[in-house]
Amino acid sequence: MLGASAGIRPGSSTYAPAVLIGLVLGSTGIERDGTAVDLGGPLPRRLVAALLAAEGRPVSEDALAEAVWGDRQPASPGVSLQAYVSRLRRGLGRDVLLRAGDGYRLLVDDTDAARFTADVRRGRELLDDLRPGEALRAFEAGLGRWRGEAFADLCETYAGAALAELRAVAVEERLAARLAGGDAPGVVAELEAATDPGSGGRLERRAAGRIRPGPAAAVVAVRGWFPAVRPRRRPGTAVGAGHPLGGGGRHDAEPGPVPVAGDRAGVLPQARPGPGGQPRGA
Repeated sequence: MLGASAGIRPGSSTYAPAVLIGLVLGSTGIERDGTAVDLGGPLPRRLVAALLAAEGRPVSEDALAEAVWGDRQPASPGVSLQAYVSRLRRGLGRDVLLRAGDGYRLLVDDTDAARFTADVRRGRELLDDLRPGEALRAFEAGLGRWRGEAFADLCETYAGAALAELRAVAVEERLAARLAGGDAPGVVAELEAATDPGSGGRLERRAAGRIRPGPAAAVVAVRGWFPAVRPRRRPGTAVGAGHPLGGGGRHDAEPGPVPVAGDRAGVLPQARPGPGGQPRGA
């Protein structure tokens, strides 16, 4: 993420960089020097979420209006967007929320999604290096960043789907790290609890037949084992061949390279519908 913010911190007489962190792994938010910025209600949060999904790239007013209001747009969406932008700038700064062509762009220093992605990438590198204890800590740090659904204020997005898939991979790799560290009984118990309760000791028998001593063998065993025990996705959430972790929607191969969250530009969502199919907060 790019960042272009500087300001005087409270109680300081000198210039110091203000660190802005975008939050999308749950309800949308922005932290300024560790303190939450008041973004307002659901509509401005959707606006911020759509801008964060673009990762610093400009987003047109039409795309932002679609993200904020969906099919229930006001008579003058451009004017309404300008009003929200004006209010947000009072908390974020004009050098953070910028006019760009026929739209806007939001510059932050980092996001919880980018940090989560880095944690998972680091954990997989450590696991491949047979350092399961450090890998486990990296996966747990990344998973601990989640507070709810990714881009919870918006309808389904490509970036949100990619993050959800990466979260599933992180859960699996965390268990692989535990297994490589010698916690086979705990891993089997967790897998039994996460799958069909009527399966009895099937997973335990499979583990006994597949897991061999040594961390390298454990990692290989778990990575080949998970596709059979991964819980079924909810309808409508399957990821197809275009997904960075996909492969025609199949999940019977070792996870591919860890993606950068939201690396498909310009794919913005509509407002997440509320009861009765109407956009929330409309």
